[in-house]
Amino acid sequence: MIETIIDATGVWKRYDAGRHKIDALKGIDLTVLRGEVVAVMGPSGCGKTTLLNCLSGLDVIDSGTIKIAGRDLKDLTDNQRTDFRAREMGLGLDGRTSSPSSRASTSTKPASTSAGSCCRTSSNRSSSPTSSPSS
Repeated sequence: MIETIIDATGVWKRYDAGRHKIDALKGIDLTVLRGEVVAVMGPSGCGKTTLLNCLSGLDVIDSGTIKIAGRDLKDLTDNQRTDFRAREMGLGLDGRTSSPSSRASTSTKPASTSAGSCCRTSSNRSSSPTSSPSS
């Protein structure tokens, strides 16, 4: 049985906004083990939705790797990612958010936060961040 459900390493996502390039994710590392509960929290514009879109295969990352249950998303075609997402993934969102990729809406337990951090992860083993993207 695969114990590491999400293994994201060095994930970068950049958007081209004409004359400006926006680094939405800068070298994010995230590991989620089977049975862990994770909350992604932060202020508007810090990259929460971008991170979830990349982890679910809706957006393609510019560099780094994302493996879901051992499958590297970059090895899948767009149609294969769509099928994988439909059969294998689900996102639980709190009542304040919505996403076209979500299959369920649930309350989430808030993660601990500190000044200067944008997005943090929290699980049943640790509330320390695995990465904090800069805004």
